[in-house]
Amino acid sequence: MTKRCSTDHLQAPGFSNECPCALGIVLITVLLTMFPPTDNPAQRLLDILNQARPMQNTHVIKIWAGIFGFKEDDFPACYRALGHLNGLVDSIETRIRQLPDLKHDLYLRDLPTIRSVLCPVTLRQNWSELKRPLDQGVITGLEFCANELSKNHEEDPISEEELQKLRAKFANIFKDVSNAEISSNLKFILFDLLGSAILAIDQYKILGNDGIKKSVAYMVGMLTLHQQEFLAAKREGLVKRALAAVNRLGNAVTVASRVKEIAESVPELLRLLN
Repeated sequence: MTKRCSTDHLQAPGFSNECPCALGIVLITVLLTMFPPTDNPAQRLLDILNQARPMQNTHVIKIWAGIFGFKEDDFPACYRALGHLNGLVDSIETRIRQLPDLKHDLYLRDLPTIRSVLCPVTLRQNWSELKRPLDQGVITGLEFCANELSKNHEEDPISEEELQKLRAKFANIFKDVSNAEISSNLKFILFDLLGSAILAIDQYKILGNDGIKKSVAYMVGMLTLHQQEFLAAKREGLVKRALAAVNRLGNAVTVASRVKEIAESVPELLRLLN
């Protein structure tokens, strides 16, 4: 006779209440090996938590500094990261509730536990103690959320190699803007555009394609708003490099998001500026 599961965590949909949680874990493992990772808030949070969970005996800030690459004494950066992570939890809840034919509360029951781990009393709190509620049952529930969202949110992650190439391109242009012989107003606009792209790439692990899309939309808006300034300087090599970088970023997120309208809006604007 099959034992009743002793935990109260999410079990595999379609199986009886007699099914042990281990079966749900096996099911998710099989699903994840059959299909490539997709970009959705639950998958991003799952990847981050799986990276953080094995770490032991250190302060909370050191955990997130190691994962996101900021200095261990950079408290503002850590609070920003935790704010974005809590934003992922909010996004998961919103998107799951939008899906029909799901027992929403069943899928979302462990989100308060995840929030408690992402809201430490102090950044010097011991990670081993804080992460204790983050057991395999909670992670399995998040895996089910990621799986459901992947069916209705079909996007692919941008490769790490491509992200690093894009970041280097934007960072090099950003550096060259300071010494460029262009108007101070155009410099300010370029700093704003390039900084937006760099920030979105740096935060990709948390914000994913959503962050890149927002950055591209912002840059297209800025290019449209300041079209006259760019038309006056369109023969400047630095401006051409900046516009080419914006175009490449737009193409990258278009391929990942499978939304052709993103790529179409950028080249259309670039044609006006050429």
